[in-house]
Formats: sequence, C-alpha cells, structure tokens
Amino acid sequence: MKKIALVLAAASLWFVSCGGDDGEETPAPDVTQDDTVTDDTLAEDLTEETSTPAGSCPNLPNLTGRAYRVTSIVATDPTDQVNEVWQTDIENYDLVLIFHVTNHDQVAQTATIEVTSGLADKEKAGDDWVLNSFQYALEPSVFTAVIKGCNFGWSDPIELNIQTPTVSKPFHIFGIQGNGRFNEDGTLILDTWLEGAILEKETFDLCLLFPALGVVNFHWFMNAAYLCPTFDSDGDDKIDSYKFKGKIEAIDETPLYKEGITAIVSQVTECPINDKTCVP
Repeated sequence: MKKIALVLAAASLWFVSCGGDDGEETPAPDVTQDDTVTDDTLAEDLTEETSTPAGSCPNLPNLTGRAYRVTSIVATDPTDQVNEVWQTDIENYDLVLIFHVTNHDQVAQTATIEVTSGLADKEKAGDDWVLNSFQYALEPSVFTAVIKGCNFGWSDPIELNIQTPTVSKPFHIFGIQGNGRFNEDGTLILDTWLEGAILEKETFDLCLLFPALGVVNFHWFMNAAYLCPTFDSDGDDKIDSYKFKGKIEAIDETPLYKEGITAIVSQVTECPINDKTCVP
C-alpha cells in the first residue's frame, strides 16, 4: 500500500511538473532573477532599483554581531515540491538557517557573514511552538558580502548545508552566488536570491520524511518526476548536478542566538540508496 502511495505521489508530481497530458508546459513561477553575480556585475547589480533603492539606507546600523534566522525558503529549481515541507519545518523550528554577521565594516562597505543550519531549543505551548534559542548545528561557511545602501551581494561562491531532523543528511548546495537587501533598520533580510548546484551523487543516499508518505529517497523522487540533472559543475562536459535556485527571507533574532555547535539528530535512520540513471 505504501508503494502504491509513493507511485501515486510521483505521478502527481510528474503531472504538476510537466503540465498534464495536454502538451502544454506549466507556467514557471512568477519570479525572476539574474543567473549569476560576478565581480564585474556585482556593483551594478547592487545599484539596480528595488522596492528599497540602493543608497536609501543612510541610517543602516552597524550589523556586527547580528544573527538572522531564515523565515522563508522558496525554491524554484530543481523542484518546488519541497517548499511546503520546508515551510512547515521552519514554522515548527525544525529547519533553522542562520546568517550571522561577524563583522560589518561600514567604511569599506563589506560584511563577513557565517551561514549554516542551526538547532533550536524550543518548547510546546498549546498548539504552537515557542523558540527559546538557536545555535549552529554544523560548521558554518564564511563569506564576504558587499553592502551598498540596503542592498548586498557576493561574488565568491559559498556552500550551504540545509539540515533538519526530517532528512537523513544535509542538502549540500555548493557554488552559491546571490544578492538581496536589508530593510532600513537592518532587522530583516528580504528578497535574497541564491543560485548554486546539488551534486546528483550526493542525492543517492539522501532521504526525506514526507508527511503521509514516510521516508522517500530524494533521487528516486526526482527520477520519478522526470527531473534530471541539467548542470555540468566541473566543466568536464558531463552533466553531474541539479541547478538550485531559490529565494530566502530572514529576521534578526540576535537575542536568541547562542554560541557553539550542537549536532542535529536525524529521525531518518535508514535510507535505501538509489543510483539509477534518470530518464527525462
């Protein structure tokens, strides 16, 4: 019965991703973003008009020491089918992503930022969860961002691990470039676009706990939906990765941030390996 449920879920996902049997493609989500952020285009990208134009933050405070917790992840590639699961995990504090500004040089217009998954100290209050504190669950990646006005971006690729108790191991996204903006008092990170890649071989033993479906191998899930890798990550003319694109937003919750690293214990104790070739 469980196998039937998984097959039906895959068929449903295929219908969504391929537009059913009428031959028409499902319209792409109503979002746009430049494919890359390079050294030559970074300054130009940061001065493009947004809802809060660059240069309109004359009183943006020094952000040194601030810790931001991600409150929204909207992935558009390689699939948007994990968004609902991720948002549920964010709302119950199983998915905690931390951006920690360790140094903000306002004269140089740069900031050193650490980013990784976190572990929440939480408790139940009625039907809701209360967040008491959070700290790193993994060793963070460190990058330097350019901050101009409210806008920020970086050109040297970074890595990000997305881990929750409902995955067998972290989603490892590499080669990430991106840009976004702060609100005027620096309490929010808004409209921050990330673009990177996920190695296909990293998904062979990556499993997720889906509500009502149980443990699902992510590589099997992608193959069942005919969502194959499309990206050559190392220039050897062999497609080896899924392209990742998505948008995040975050809130300053510095008082809840704790120093140190405490590992996440996964609820997924077994993950059947799936390394079958994807057929588009």
